[in-house]
Amino acid sequence: MNISKENLKQALVTSIEVFEELKAEKKIMMVPVEEIIRAAISIYIQCSRNGNGNGYGNGYDKKEPAPMMVNFGKHKGKTLEELVKIDRSYVNWLAEKSEIEKFRTESKRLLEANPVKTANVTIPKPKAYQK
Repeated sequence: MNISKENLKQALVTSIEVFEELKAEKKIMMVPVEEIIRAAISIYIQCSRNGNGNGYGNGYDKKEPAPMMVNFGKHKGKTLEELVKIDRSYVNWLAEKSEIEKFRTESKRLLEANPVKTANVTIPKPKAYQK
């Protein structure tokens, strides 16, 4: 089961609306709405805790991992994402030479994900060299 907190909210709202319509049309008393809400939330929390949902076990949606921060050298305090844009050669160096495997792996991933864009440009010869 993979349900986000937002999807759970929408499903509950829709269920309650349908529940109330049926109750009004049929003029019958069904299970109280509060019990349906409690059951749905309980299922969501259980799925989040046992790893079948997409939460960390606290009901929150799973977030992207934090960007990898360089904590050494001339770019100390910068993220690898920043460095790909401002000093690509340093990220290349990390990908090839870093003693820390996670820096090598993440640097390689970022370099592949952010290829250098080049244009096919023709530079004309200066007039002095044209024949």
